[in-house]
Amino acid sequence: QTDQLNQALSQIVQPEDILICSYALDGHPDHEAVGKTVQAFAEARDLLCLHVLIWAWHWAEPFDTRINWSKAKAYALTENQLIK
Repeated sequence: QTDQLNQALSQIVQPEDILICSYALDGHPDHEAVGKTVQAFAEARDLLCLHVLIWAWHWAEPFDTRINWSKAKAYALTENQLIK
């Protein structure tokens, strides 16, 4: 299925896009597969890839050493960005 994801991404992703996907070490196999695949896709095309914790909220605690919290960011989105 990672091949299908790569093919789909190749068809829709534009050079200026920022990719957002699940965290590659999220603790759920589907989330991890998506995170790793999208990250590799982004790196191969020199695109920014941001990761979102989904399943990790169930098992991680604040400052859990399994997550690199120093990379955590908060983004304020405009109405137009939220619509997209």
